[in-house]
Amino acid sequence: MHPFQYTPQHPRVIYKNPPIVERVVSFKGEVSPEAFYGKFDTWRSEVEKSFPEYDPLQEWSINVQEKDGVPLFENAEPVVHITHRFWKSNQQKKRLCSMRLLPDQFTINLHREGTDAHRYEDLKKEYEEWLPRWAEHFEVTKFSTVVLDYVNLLSPAITPHFVKDGRLRVGDMLKVFHNVPGKHVSLIPPYDCGAGLLFHVDAYCQYVGFVRLLAIPTSSGEPAMRLDLQLRLHTPTPSLNLHSALTEADILHTLLVDQFEFIFTDEAKESFGKI
Repeated sequence: MHPFQYTPQHPRVIYKNPPIVERVVSFKGEVSPEAFYGKFDTWRSEVEKSFPEYDPLQEWSINVQEKDGVPLFENAEPVVHITHRFWKSNQQKKRLCSMRLLPDQFTINLHREGTDAHRYEDLKKEYEEWLPRWAEHFEVTKFSTVVLDYVNLLSPAITPHFVKDGRLRVGDMLKVFHNVPGKHVSLIPPYDCGAGLLFHVDAYCQYVGFVRLLAIPTSSGEPAMRLDLQLRLHTPTPSLNLHSALTEADILHTLLVDQFEFIFTDEAKESFGKI
């Protein structure tokens, strides 16, 4: 694959308490449905030694036919899509890490525990142990996609420095809203905006980012927002070997860290505390 050279525009900074509440990495490879379902039971037996809680997710979809532009539901057959999810919990029985499988995709989700925002190295430790085992078990030799997601929560519990009179001071946290043109008193909910970012594209691969800010409901009624940062590498045909896929995850992390530095204001980053 054609190598992508990226030079970080910010020095690497590690924060004591960034607002990251979830880190997710996914790898998509070549796996036939027959190979996946034929070997799934033996894989499950092995995984449950470390991820003992099996909790599959079911999603239903309906293939609707049209006649003269009118959708017909009489013969629409529902189809179930299952994400095989395995959890491991801490001593307090709180779920902190999960492995999620689709027939051709391997994913690790790492969740925050209280003020411990964990590190990329914690996520890397998990996927570097399990991805090679997954690839060997299901005979995966080629990968086409690597995705890295960081979910940030802006709320009184996570970012208390930016709550005033029951509102989140969004403009003081995020540069994207720092200088909204025109005269106004403050930014108010609902917030829902997103944008894609193209970092690199050629005949061999493309690097694409996505940023989304979304207001989310809370049981306490306190203001809260979710800021998603995603970086994705995609190749037109599966052309990454295992070593390349693991290397690309590190490249995506470098890109994502740079975007984190760009998006948050200096005041916000100061409140996260540098190590």
